[in-house]
Amino acid sequence: MCPHCKYEAIAFPGLQQAHNDFFCVGCQYNFQGHLDDEIHITFTVNERLRALSDKADDPTWRHQLNATVEPVNSHELLTLQVFRDLFVNEPLPEGESFQIKWLALMFTDLGGSTALYARQGDPRAYSLVREHFNILFSTVAAAGGAVVKTIGDAVMAVFPSGDLAIRAALAAQRSIDQFNQERSLGDDDRLRLKVGIHAGPALAVTLNERLDYFGTVVNAAARLEALANHGETIISRQAFEDGERASDATATPSFEHITLRGLDTINFEVVRLTSTPASTPATVDQ
Repeated sequence: MCPHCKYEAIAFPGLQQAHNDFFCVGCQYNFQGHLDDEIHITFTVNERLRALSDKADDPTWRHQLNATVEPVNSHELLTLQVFRDLFVNEPLPEGESFQIKWLALMFTDLGGSTALYARQGDPRAYSLVREHFNILFSTVAAAGGAVVKTIGDAVMAVFPSGDLAIRAALAAQRSIDQFNQERSLGDDDRLRLKVGIHAGPALAVTLNERLDYFGTVVNAAARLEALANHGETIISRQAFEDGERASDATATPSFEHITLRGLDTINFEVVRLTSTPASTPATVDQ
């Protein structure tokens, strides 16, 4: 949709055929479409089901259906886990990058997991790590986000707003603590989640045939997670102010200024939320 005159500039049969440069014939305007604004997605009846209904190709029925199920912007769908699972073969075209005006990214990792494997042995440690993944996938989806990928014991997840990312992080920390209690895991073996959250503009791309993200916001979120202590969630001011209603922190949080490796020219303000039990020493595992 043209951002100037709202004319439908062009329609693609699927995400794989989309591109980010557009020309509006209505107002003679060149523009780049944002996934969370000008580029919308609609659905139609699958060809395998058309033979079962005489309404599938009826334009009147299609108009009524579209009026009921309104088009959504593309990034709303990319942040739904069910869409990523069902449309795994619908990545963005290779070589194209699509701008997103605003999103929130959450990176998590298990603190001390290397030592856990050494103490518990590979089968037992992997079982605990797998169950931790189940917790994270569940809490991310419940909060309205989607897991982009896993990297070793780490998870990268995307959300439409910092509000939802914070909800997911706090729910995950609580669930991990509950998991430790239910399994009666001692201080040496309990799972400790490290979380970093940042929000802002980014690029959506296809990497390794999967939808992924690229840009400073991605790098900063990963750096924040690396700085987190065991059981700690570090949230940038941008993400926190986009989700203050979801936070369990005090009404007037204490922000601290930090400098992230590789991002020395940017002055970050962050707030730290911790769920680490008082009896558990907080250490940094980078």
